[in-house]
Amino acid sequence: VVQAILGVGSGIVIGCVGIGVQAAVSKVDLSIAITLYGMVAYIGGVLGEGTSTTIWVNVLPTKLEGRMDPSVDIFSAINNITYFFELPKDQRVIVQDGYVKTQKILTICGICSMLIAGIAMLGLAPYDLTAKAEQLDEP
Repeated sequence: VVQAILGVGSGIVIGCVGIGVQAAVSKVDLSIAITLYGMVAYIGGVLGEGTSTTIWVNVLPTKLEGRMDPSVDIFSAINNITYFFELPKDQRVIVQDGYVKTQKILTICGICSMLIAGIAMLGLAPYDLTAKAEQLDEP
């Protein structure tokens, strides 16, 4: 469910920001503006993916250490679905709880990064797109 919400939200935001970028520049600068927008978006994606992977790989095992039976291989419980389903129910519940707690941390990090980006966007120069549209409509 979270991935679906993220996908729909990202699609809407990326499309709207792309249109805003195109509307804010002259025809001469359009190609470079779209290219820079794409570059920044992909760099942000790479940084976000790298950060989330680092958090996931380092936090999830620590959430399980000390809570699992010593006989359980934590790495296999996380990475091998067959091994996971062979675990006793109480151990599977602990693994699932570790996933939930780790996902909460990732969600908080994502919300904080969006807030920082939103605050940074407040410093952007305002554009009167209505005036530009009226100029285009005039013969």
